[in-house]
Amino acid sequence: MGRALVALSLAGSLACHDAPTALPSVQLLVRSDKLRYSLASDAEARTELVNLGPAVVYAPMNEYVYVERREGGRWQDRHPWFTVDGVGISFPVDVGDTLSGFSMNFGYVDRRPGVYRFVFEVAFDSLGSRLVPEAQRVSPPFELTP
Repeated sequence: MGRALVALSLAGSLACHDAPTALPSVQLLVRSDKLRYSLASDAEARTELVNLGPAVVYAPMNEYVYVERREGGRWQDRHPWFTVDGVGISFPVDVGDTLSGFSMNFGYVDRRPGVYRFVFEVAFDSLGSRLVPEAQRVSPPFELTP
């Protein structure tokens, strides 16, 4: 009977560790410097992510900002335009911090007019295994006109 009790306790202990953990609450703001750009007068777009709280999020130590084009009713052609290199897998974006991407030259999107958005890759954990839902890490759409 003692063995069964130990096995039951061990199984109960393992079950507790397998239970999913609740994700922290986050409030992020992603914005670009304009909602409409003109190829005739603008050369680049800037974007940033602001962590309004209440938890730290993590950006990967590689590509973490992408641009997407709206075409045929879908967002597609997700491409990063720069890479961050450093020590470790990721870096924290603390509550109240702003994470800015390098300015994106419109040559990167072939100076092609259309509707675009920026997408930040940020996660709840430093290993990047649990991404923040995409709806919370995208900019409002912006237009690139001739």
